[in-house]
Amino acid sequence: TGVGNISQTNNLPSDIGYGTIGQSYEPYWFTMRKAIEKADYNNDGSNNVLDIKDAVSSYTNGYAMPFIFTSVAKSTHGDPDLIAMIGEISPTAPITTFRSVDFEDQIPGDNIYSANEQIARNNNLNFCIRYNSVKDNIGNGVGFDAQSHWEFMSDYSNSKTLLSGIDNIQLMQYIPKDQILKYAGYSAPFFQAYLSPSLTLDLETVFSNNLLNTTDVEFKDSKLFPNPTDNYLNIEAEYIERIRIINMNGQIVNSYSFDRSNYAKLDILYLQSGIYVLDIITANNSTQKLFIKD
Repeated sequence: TGVGNISQTNNLPSDIGYGTIGQSYEPYWFTMRKAIEKADYNNDGSNNVLDIKDAVSSYTNGYAMPFIFTSVAKSTHGDPDLIAMIGEISPTAPITTFRSVDFEDQIPGDNIYSANEQIARNNNLNFCIRYNSVKDNIGNGVGFDAQSHWEFMSDYSNSKTLLSGIDNIQLMQYIPKDQILKYAGYSAPFFQAYLSPSLTLDLETVFSNNLLNTTDVEFKDSKLFPNPTDNYLNIEAEYIERIRIINMNGQIVNSYSFDRSNYAKLDILYLQSGIYVLDIITANNSTQKLFIKD
């Protein structure tokens, strides 16, 4: 289950309200951690958006500030209500409101979108400038793949171009089916997130115990060894054209060019200890994998 696109609502206090002293509110992020870090929060035998919904609903005191959050799970669940959900939470009743693709909003097709305002709570139907930008440019709402979705959100859901003077801090795309997280961040003072280079992470590798406990890491199209390492990193792949080392801030540390080689040996003695992304570009594809510098 994934959670992202969290934003504080700008609705009027008379509608949303604020927390009161003495309520012992649980921090919103604590609730999210409970829901995500447990393999199956509600013990229904499946990991889907209901884990998030049940975690949030179980905290009956509400939350000190109003927030909007999105939750997505693998499309293999079949039922749209188990795949995508937007939660609208508030310190005043109704504390929790949830909407899925069945909610009568203004986004066409099998799409669900959240921006700055609470829409379903008390049937507000308060569509902000970012929401209307998406609605007015999405067409019939079908035919998106991962790349076109990224480009669409970059163009029509960024706050910098739509709300003058507000920085676009981050742009994230989570693809549960493929366990891929794509991220771009603000780089002061010139680059808004939607204009910055992106970093793609393979989450199965990020959260794999094998990455920490083995000296060789094999993938379908490449092999890295030893890993972790403190001096040299060997890469085997077909027709290597370029290799980039990227740090966890999304910055390119170094770049190497090759003449369609099937083997590369990189001297990484100069790197500081930590986790890095190895961007391997071959004649056939591009693959991003993690390695650890001891």
